Amino acid sequence: MYIINNTYEYVLEVNKSKFIGIVFKVNNIVDFNNMMDSIKDKYPKATHYVYAYRFINEFKSSDDGEPGGTSGMPIFNVIDKENLFNTAIVVVRYFGGIKLGAGGLVRAYSKCASNLIDDSRKSLLLEGIECNISFKYDEISTIDNLVNSSKCRVLDKKFQEDVQYNLIISNDEIDKFSKYNLEKIKNTYLEI
Repeated sequence: MYIINNTYEYVLEVNKSKFIGIVFKVNNIVDFNNMMDSIKDKYPKATHYVYAYRFINEFKSSDDGEPGGTSGMPIFNVIDKENLFNTAIVVVRYFGGIKLGAGGLVRAYSKCASNLIDDSRKSLLLEGIECNISFKYDEISTIDNLVNSSKCRVLDKKFQEDVQYNLIISNDEIDKFSKYNLEKIKNTYLEI
């Protein structure tokens, strides 16, 4: 599984129609709706705002007035082919006066989404566990070395009677930390 690192844009012109693709990281529908509002503000006179997104357990696409199946699903197919999650693609279209036909629309939206993904940077998305580990002060360098050599990310550090790290650890590396009073909080995902 992969995730897009940042927001990227790509512009494609086909028979005087302008297609502006935007790909971005999204964690939930609220994030998506906020970004969609921002895109509509940036491109207020566009003819169509076609999109597809996929979260871990949900996906959706919209043709936004284009003929059914010619735009939203071709964009989703690119997301699916690239194994992207928590990712959305919006393609803004300015109609150029020449009808492209169903095949032409599918090709244009697919090409815009594919080129957009090709130009963007992706990170690996691994299944993991958010957890806390507790350890003694004299183990800090050992734990820091373990963290730096593992697929994990430190979310927070607390220094009290003992040291406590709040971590997200990849499922395949959780055993490395089990001897440090590991307290599992929830299943989650780790971006590498």
